[in-house]
Order: sequence, then C-alpha cells, then structure tokens
Amino acid sequence: MSEQEGNAPITNPQLIKEFSINSPKVVSRLIHTVFEEENALYIFPNLVGNYFMSEIIEIEVEGEEQYIWVTCPSEAEFRKNINSNQVYAVVSFADGVKIQFTGVKMELLPHGKVQALRLPMPARLVRLQRRNHARLLVDKELEDVLHIPEDVIQNYELIDISLGGCGMQVSGQPKDYQVGLIIRNATLHLNDGLKPIQVALIVRNIFVDTDGTGFTCLGCAMEMLNKSDETRFQKFILYNEQRQRKARRGSF
Repeated sequence: MSEQEGNAPITNPQLIKEFSINSPKVVSRLIHTVFEEENALYIFPNLVGNYFMSEIIEIEVEGEEQYIWVTCPSEAEFRKNINSNQVYAVVSFADGVKIQFTGVKMELLPHGKVQALRLPMPARLVRLQRRNHARLLVDKELEDVLHIPEDVIQNYELIDISLGGCGMQVSGQPKDYQVGLIIRNATLHLNDGLKPIQVALIVRNIFVDTDGTGFTCLGCAMEMLNKSDETRFQKFILYNEQRQRKARRGSF
C-alpha cells in the first residue's frame, strides 16, 4: 500500500511540498468535514511508529484561537506519555481524501465529565488529491467561476471547487442557513467560449471562518442539471489542477 493510501503519515518531502495547504479557510473546512463525517483520526505521538485511534468530539472557538477536542487513547502507554510539548502527527480522511497535519502541543484536560485531548487548529495541513476529483483552491483565474443570483445569496466568495462541490464564504450568520438547503439557479462560467453550466448546490456543512473575520462558510455538494456538462467541467478542473501544480513547483 502506498503512502497516499494507508493511514501512516506521508514522509516524502516532494509530496509534502506539493500538497501542503496553508489557507486557514480551507484547513478549517477540511477539519470540519472530518468532524461532520465522523471519520477516525490516527494520532502518531512521535510522528511515526505506534499510533492510537481517536475522533473529534468538538471544535472550540476561544477568541481568535480554535482548538480540536479529541477522545483520549484507551491504551495506558499512550496516556501516561502525553504532555503539553508532545510532538505528534494526525492522519484522517475528508471527502474520501487523505489529510494529515503535525503539531507540538497536546493537552490532556477535562471535557465535561471525561478527559480529552485538546489540539490547536493546525496552521496548515497536507491533502493528497485524487486525480479525478481534485479540489482546487481559488486563485485569480478561478474567483469568477461560480455565479449565484443576488436574490439567493447577496455576498459570497468562492474558497475552493471540485467536480463534487465547493466551499464558499457567505454573508450572514450560521443560523441563517441549514444543512440540506438547495441553492438553485447557480452557474459555472468556464471562459471556454461556451454557455454557462447550470448547477444546483446542496449545503452539506456550515461553519465559522477561522481567520478572525467570523464569516460564515458553507461546504456544498454540486449537481449539474445537464449531465453532458460533466466531461467539460472535468477537463476544466484537470487543466487548472495542472496549472496550479506547475505554479507551486515553480515557487520553491
């Protein structure tokens, strides 16, 4: 099994460089996705080697800081060695894609009536893409791809986009939206000389941005009204994935 497929942290420096993400919005979206999907965490206290399994029980906002509360290991050998300067790696999966991050502070603290581990929200993480379902961070060439009628959502900013959905920052409070909400009459403008693609967006998760602005963010699944447009959009995603990968390689 390859590093990309297993639950062990990847160690290949080239892969870590190529797939690192340091956008607070995207990092937050992925961590919330792990939480919403109730995916297991594989926590490696010494970065590699032995690990224990855990899960997220809460994502806490404390001023401008955010913390991830996770369940304690049942194994005594792990519990007795936990300290506030603990170096660790965490591996999980979001939207079926492997993610990982590292940290240097792991606190064993009371959480309600039980003991739990509190980890700081990572500043960056590594996400290993699936080639046929790449999720693109929005740059200048992609910021105007999605159009939503003003009478549906007045102010929004696209964060990332893939064949399966998108993440966006929107106006209003989390209570103004609900999971399962369908946003109709949205369109994708690919700048390929053809007509826009009509899509419906289905809200899958809702959370507050972690960059200090407090904006509401939506994670949405996307359905195309005309299935024949999927191949066209896939080519668009593939082209831009390759463009961004070349740009990242050139930046190091």
